[in-house]
Amino acid sequence: MHLRALFHLAVAATVALGASAASAQSAAEPAYGPELQGFDYPYPVEHYRFSSQGQELDMAYLDVKPATPNGQTAVLLHGKNFCAATWDGTIKALSGAGYRVIAMDQIGFCKSSKPERYQFTFQQLAGNSRALLASLGIEHSIMVGHSTGGMLAMRYALMYPDATDRLVLVDPIGLEDWKAKGVPWLSLDGWMQRETRVTADGIRAYERATYYADTWDPSYETWVQMLVGMYRGPGRAAVASSSARLYDMIATQPVFYEFEQIKPPTLLFVGDKDTTAIGKDTAPPEIRKTLGNYPVLGKEAAKRIPHAQLIEFPDLGHSPQIQAPARFHEALLGWLQHPRPARRWSSRSLEDGIMTTVELVSVFTVDGQGGNPCPIVADASGMSASEMQDVARRHGHESGFVLPAESDDFDATFRFFVPNHEMEMCGHATIGALWLLARQGRLPGDTIRIATRSGPVTGFISRDRSGEPRVEITQPVGKTVPLNAEQRDDVLRALAVGPDAIGNEPLCNAVTSRVKTLIPMRSPETLNALEPSVGDVEGVCGRIGSTGLYPFAVVDRAARLFEARQFPRSSGYREDAATGIAAAALAFGLLDYGLVTPDDDEIRILQGRAMGRLSEIRVRIGFAGGRPVGCLLGGNVVLLATPSR
Repeated sequence: MHLRALFHLAVAATVALGASAASAQSAAEPAYGPELQGFDYPYPVEHYRFSSQGQELDMAYLDVKPATPNGQTAVLLHGKNFCAATWDGTIKALSGAGYRVIAMDQIGFCKSSKPERYQFTFQQLAGNSRALLASLGIEHSIMVGHSTGGMLAMRYALMYPDATDRLVLVDPIGLEDWKAKGVPWLSLDGWMQRETRVTADGIRAYERATYYADTWDPSYETWVQMLVGMYRGPGRAAVASSSARLYDMIATQPVFYEFEQIKPPTLLFVGDKDTTAIGKDTAPPEIRKTLGNYPVLGKEAAKRIPHAQLIEFPDLGHSPQIQAPARFHEALLGWLQHPRPARRWSSRSLEDGIMTTVELVSVFTVDGQGGNPCPIVADASGMSASEMQDVARRHGHESGFVLPAESDDFDATFRFFVPNHEMEMCGHATIGALWLLARQGRLPGDTIRIATRSGPVTGFISRDRSGEPRVEITQPVGKTVPLNAEQRDDVLRALAVGPDAIGNEPLCNAVTSRVKTLIPMRSPETLNALEPSVGDVEGVCGRIGSTGLYPFAVVDRAARLFEARQFPRSSGYREDAATGIAAAALAFGLLDYGLVTPDDDEIRILQGRAMGRLSEIRVRIGFAGGRPVGCLLGGNVVLLATPSR
């Protein structure tokens, strides 16, 4: 053959081989549009078009109707690195069992719009989801959320409890507050910088380790390419911008502080090999190793969420519905047919021991001194209300009584008495009782769910360097209502002071568990000079609907340090040395007054100085989407004495 002809054949072969290789590479590394154009979903894609934040948006979703309907609808909410299509196996299982299935792509994700000037919040995404369902005539449904979709499902259930029949959480993120645990804040620019480093290899390695517990099946590659393909396509800038803002939403809008307020029956799935924690790689090594401990986080969350059942998969990771679909769907369908809460109390229950003594603790102490004395009966089983009342009368203090839980939704029941009557809630008695039980090793874990007459309370137990328990308890978000001029003057007369003694902020009634009246005083000296009569306090509290007057003064605003006094309405004594519930109400009042910034830094409230029992109460307000959602109340405790019952 002529050399020139041979050369041409060689070139032709090389070109053909190169084209074939390029074609194979293109197939292995697809590029998709900003709305995932080019990636096929397993079912027809529907579109909900609506206006939000001044923009016209398109929300893609799947609507899969069963052959034999059972009359129920399941709504599937995907995670951060997932889409409606990744629910394929679950859609088949649910529709096969008779459920109508709606699987959404949230705004900013997958086949839905990625608006550049959109403020992403979980509330906004929940509102969008509710509007889509309403457009389909769906008034109530079972909400199923995975990963970030779990956080969204919880927010949806909190916002629309009457529209949520049941709640299913599949390895939800947000079972801990990463910022509070020490994960550094990352700016939006920082999140954007991370988006420039997205690669298939990086996503694959992360998913192998976290989603699939160091295992890999070739079918998982579809989801890797689905995600990274949008970063290869022409809309990569819009995809990266939405992703960065969504990460910022996830990192800064915890739902962690609101678990107690979730009303629907709830199923929580946890793969024990899951280690997901947003921003974990940016945390210091000593903090990093404490994050994403799902075997612990799952149990703690299940204790706090009313009517919850926990199902754990010891060998699975973050995505059990993909890694072990048969096992997952069997458990899911079984629970949907027979939803029931799991039993809360471990074998090491309050009933395991017999405590027949009244133990005296002091709560909210300063350097082991001061605080509010509180008698605690750590096992009040069999005690009548009159016997509990007698304990409070004999000791002259608010007293706490621990009883076994009356349902599987709680670990224990607490009751509280003052010398004159029973109380719905007492903060320092709750903290004192938990501290005492923790010290005796009689608690089943570090997260304890308590039934009180004011509602559910969760206690969190940690240890200081010496091994002594440290306790914080939840309180609901506070509300403040300003007093009118007539009520203000009535309060000032009861305190025997004139208008010149108070600050510029309005007097108001504030409440978390009980209503307290906040009175801003001109100075700590003016505060500690107050000497109201018991009768005047009781009278004015009755007229304004309060359980106590709580005058306060600013000590050091920059340091978030304040001082207060509590004059109770009708407790049988003139003044409290420390009042946790009043301090919690004050914290929200300080926020409304603008005296503290809206963040979760600690607020310290001194009390009891005028009684010679200086005390310190610590409050941390929790936020989600920039709004307060509750608080944690804590302080130091010491054991004073163990008198006989």
